[in-house]
Amino acid sequence: MSMDSRDSRESDVGGSRTESASDKGSERLGPPEFLGYRIIREREEQDESPTSRSKFWKLCCIADRYLVEELNHDIGFPRHWYKYGEVGEPHSVNRGFLNAPRARFWEGQELFSDRKIPITEFDISGEDQRLIRRAASKIVGEFGKRPTKELKKHQYNNDAPEPFIEAYSKLRAQFEAVDLDQQKLLPDYSQGPSSTIENLLDEMLVTYPCDRYEDVYGMYLNWDDTMRLMYETGGTAPEMKSFLEFFVEKISEITLRFEHNRNIPEDRLDSWREEREEKIRVLDTGIEETRRALLEGYEPPEVLESVSDSFDRSMTEELDELNPAEE
Repeated sequence: MSMDSRDSRESDVGGSRTESASDKGSERLGPPEFLGYRIIREREEQDESPTSRSKFWKLCCIADRYLVEELNHDIGFPRHWYKYGEVGEPHSVNRGFLNAPRARFWEGQELFSDRKIPITEFDISGEDQRLIRRAASKIVGEFGKRPTKELKKHQYNNDAPEPFIEAYSKLRAQFEAVDLDQQKLLPDYSQGPSSTIENLLDEMLVTYPCDRYEDVYGMYLNWDDTMRLMYETGGTAPEMKSFLEFFVEKISEITLRFEHNRNIPEDRLDSWREEREEKIRVLDTGIEETRRALLEGYEPPEVLESVSDSFDRSMTEELDELNPAEE
């Protein structure tokens, strides 16, 4: 697996290793940390099933949106769009309230509260405390028992900042509807797989925000043309899904997390800027290698296999969350 894929996977789900004390940021426990603390405590009171790292950060993002949009209260929680939904920015939050051992049933971490923390240890106002408790209770009550896959769907159906994001998310959902074990299509392919895939590619093309995502527009057009070539030359659903995942991952790192974020510290933005040129090179090279391989009748390049491996691990985590105890 390439180093690039490992980095991006950690950005998405927050990494797969146990955190050390030095990983947990500053010593201050402010409103963003109190929101995280209340989310994990509400989940522990809700049932005994573990909370994945990916699910925890998505619950925090949905609760922060509720605070901002419904209660008109900004607590400075850092979040940004990445691939199919919003994620919290863990490097910008003190995670000292979390215990994050390796998960027992999936690759990654399961989260618990580190200890019962007295309210006096948080540097927050009475108004912060009241509204954060209200938001955490409401959001965990509504979303806490749902699998992460449903939280992603909620985010891109309700909060996607551009119709283009909703369009590529629907294409991914269609690929996931294919029963790979039996090699047959599920009933929601009412129009047939061909027209569905082509229609969703057309929807992506029509909704692409040329002005806002101008820097990668040329590469997007090359990707679209190559994806259609892959389909026309008999590409399989897993191959097309991997090529989509590759594109979505890279456009997230190159553009989306800069265009759609809130309360991200400047030093964190600087670290993303330092990586940006390399991400552009990887996207451009991956598209060109895939196109060349298709034209010459070769297997897809290794870069897509790396993304496919990452995607499979993410799906394994989500499927584990569909266990009967949580449903």
